[in-house]
Amino acid sequence: AGEAVTLANLGAAHADRGREPNPGPRERESLELAIRYLSQALDLHRRIGDRRNEGDTLRALAEAHRDLGDLDEALKAATQALELALANEEPRFTSSALIALGTVHVRSGAGSQGLDELSRALEVARSIQDPRLIAETHLALADSHRRLHTFDEALLHLDDARDLARQLRSGMLDRQCLRATAGIEASLALARDTEQAEPPPKAAAS
Repeated sequence: AGEAVTLANLGAAHADRGREPNPGPRERESLELAIRYLSQALDLHRRIGDRRNEGDTLRALAEAHRDLGDLDEALKAATQALELALANEEPRFTSSALIALGTVHVRSGAGSQGLDELSRALEVARSIQDPRLIAETHLALADSHRRLHTFDEALLHLDDARDLARQLRSGMLDRQCLRATAGIEASLALARDTEQAEPPPKAAAS
């Protein structure tokens, strides 16, 4: 069990290094390492019958595949993670699995389904009064709305995440909020540039 936890922690660390809106070669290398470590951890969890950590490792594996762009693999892992979390009656893992599944669906083009899953994740996190998990869910919603170009909603969720990060005095959440802010600002700038570059509509013929 100790080796599996060590591998899972190594995978999570590499996944965090690779978590960028547009990963470059270094980030992709980190994500590939994350998948390797997490896959090894998953195999060990399954061998010893540790279903609790199996589910959470599947969730982390789904997020790494998602960030690398392997959406089919991400969807498979996130679905399995949610099934295990529900079977084990683990609200925290259920919320985390819903975050993974929702963000994968948003990136796959199923925006409405993804937002519904993220809303469910937020409800579960609030029901167990877990402020860190609530903040992480707001960040996932902020990024998802950014990708869907619903920027007002993205900024509202980002503000909620920032408030919680300040209350918790969490350096990790602060860094995630800065990353989310940069992503939203870049997407807003691109949307404005695209709008300005579009030719004006032709006047109707008289």
